[in-house]
Amino acid sequence: MKRVFILDPSLQGESSHHFYAARAYREELGRLGRGWSIVCHQTAGPAIQALPAQPYFHVDGYFSAAERASHVEFGTASLCNSMLFEQLLKLKQLAFHPGDFVFFPAVTSNQVLAVCQWIASFDPERAPGFGLCLMFQPDWHVSGDVSEVGPVFFRQAFGFVPEALRHRVVYTCETQGLAREYESLVGAAPLVMPMPTLQHLARPRDPERCGTTLSFMGYAKAEKGFHLLPEVARRVRARRPDARFVVQLLGHDTDLLDEVREGLAEHGDAVELIEGPIAPDAMVEVMGRTRLMLMPYESATYRTRGSAIFTECKLLGVPMLLPAGTAIGDEGREKGLAATFERAEAEPVAGAVLGALERIEALEAAARREAEAAASRQEGYLGRLIQAVESAKPGPAEATGDREAA
Repeated sequence: MKRVFILDPSLQGESSHHFYAARAYREELGRLGRGWSIVCHQTAGPAIQALPAQPYFHVDGYFSAAERASHVEFGTASLCNSMLFEQLLKLKQLAFHPGDFVFFPAVTSNQVLAVCQWIASFDPERAPGFGLCLMFQPDWHVSGDVSEVGPVFFRQAFGFVPEALRHRVVYTCETQGLAREYESLVGAAPLVMPMPTLQHLARPRDPERCGTTLSFMGYAKAEKGFHLLPEVARRVRARRPDARFVVQLLGHDTDLLDEVREGLAEHGDAVELIEGPIAPDAMVEVMGRTRLMLMPYESATYRTRGSAIFTECKLLGVPMLLPAGTAIGDEGREKGLAATFERAEAEPVAGAVLGALERIEALEAAARREAEAAASRQEGYLGRLIQAVESAKPGPAEATGDREAA
């Protein structure tokens, strides 16, 4: 592969994991000695443009109409895919070559049809390699509800990729469960690879300086159990008055943010609020003084999907609280680096936090072993995808089609 192109219409905010991942891609590509370009959303700020990244795309993968009716969702996704397809067609001026690799991070139903149609528009003899990160379940919706439209778009989209190009396309998911969901849609098993974010900033972590600090980082959403935090803090501090909380207030739901901010106010200095976005280096600093990362997510929403916070905690050696019956919860429990809860409600979550604090040394030891193992592997992310495309051979149907065409 000669050049690598990262095409990310959702790369626009410096607080998002898209930005953290873009920095990680840049670091890895520098080590690989590859020429590279990043194309982002047209509203991307100075820090993103300084990667450098070229502002271009008009619509991101998370745009959603306020109304949740299926026909409205279908129309929104259709429009977003149509707009993206037109913009991708114009990108052919970048003159992609067979030795190049084009990667799309976190593809959603707003994008997948456009991406697959664009791939299908290439001459198989002159097409670059392609990679698609399938981060969310096919029925995921940005609102947290189940989407009836998403699976339809994904199923149709993958069918657009012609047989002659299928060996040139590699897919990746963050968990084994999610890969199994997509295997029947894609027609092949996606690679299981968590999206890179902060590992290039990782540094040794000292549990002694963590005290009893419990943190919630990332976007404030009901599906992430953000609204539970005031009552969880109340119940935990009633038993453990030494507990401190670090809570990031980030998101567009101002009512939810105000509700949680007011609910946590009673704890005074025992709660540290981080308002708005946080830089990657600052995120690593917070995680370095966190004893337990709180992820009181709804199990139905996080059924098989991964989590950037989960990946970051594994890489940095931070113990976690996770929902049982999910891919991330099962992995965390099996590796001994997380405690789990059964229901995303204040009482069971608080109980699980108290239980985790009683055996925090064991969780710390397992989390440290996981971080050390991850650091020793240094497998890379884009490098593995590129290798998978370079080593892939046409399937029987592709080879037959080539002979017939000849």
